Amino acid sequence: MTDRAMIGLVCRPTAWLVLLTGVAPVARSAAAAAAPRAESDPFGIDRPLPAELFSLIDLNEDGAIDDDEAQQALAQLPRISRTKTPLGQLILSALDANGNRRLDDQEAQQGVLRAREHARGVAREVRAVFDRLDQDGDERISVGEFNGLVQRLGGLGLRIAPRLAQFFNAMDVDRDGLISPAESQRGAEYLAEQIEAEQRRKTLEAKLRSPYFAQARQLVAEFDRDRDQQISVHEAARHKDLKTAFPLVDTNLDGQLSVDECYAHIMSAAEARKAAEARQAAEARKKALAPNQPAKGRVDHRLGPNGNPP
Repeated sequence: MTDRAMIGLVCRPTAWLVLLTGVAPVARSAAAAAAPRAESDPFGIDRPLPAELFSLIDLNEDGAIDDDEAQQALAQLPRISRTKTPLGQLILSALDANGNRRLDDQEAQQGVLRAREHARGVAREVRAVFDRLDQDGDERISVGEFNGLVQRLGGLGLRIAPRLAQFFNAMDVDRDGLISPAESQRGAEYLAEQIEAEQRRKTLEAKLRSPYFAQARQLVAEFDRDRDQQISVHEAARHKDLKTAFPLVDTNLDGQLSVDECYAHIMSAAEARKAAEARQAAEARKKALAPNQPAKGRVDHRLGPNGNPP
């Protein structure tokens, strides 16, 4: 990994996550988000555990599962799963593959393997970044080594130095001025949280700027007689088209149309109209490029100026 490749750490939030975890967030359209996903094994080795359950297994919170932690988890998970507690229910929902409401040894073993696989996949990518910064190989990244990146990036490094410093301080949990491998692992998690928050902020800003959101708010305001910021079935009955569309718009099936549900429906309809218009425009351009082509299924018997068919 070159120094220039690390520019993405601070220039683009999504690149931070790619560099540190190897996982890139993918933008999805509203239609794609609503599309059904391919079926996968919810108890498969590739399915990460819920964060609370992973923390239960990762006793020292270093982002990895060692042999001692694995052995303790194999002993504790079945016992906790038999308790009538939220944690017991969480264990069953995440690990009870046969659905008999009992966690056997094989299911507990699969849970530990899933925890290890998830930690291993993230750790490999984080380790690559750690080794790149750990110039002296002492298993610690010092302030000087981290600042070395700023110097090697030249003018760009000076401009992004405040962000790099913020990132270093966020990782240095024990405030000793050094980043350990475990702290770098937590740094990846910190970046993931920051990126998700940034994506939520941008999504909200885009929604608030959208004319479709303004239309949705106006629609709800027009029919919302009891001023609860929603349109009930009774309120929608005042308008024939809204009453007909109600089941399509009420995506959470709670019998109410929220502003967000109306916004999603209006935006989806607008996208469908734009797609139809684009198809029509493409067909029109295609016809315009071949004006002398005979209609399909007909023979052109006209003659050109030289006596030959055009």
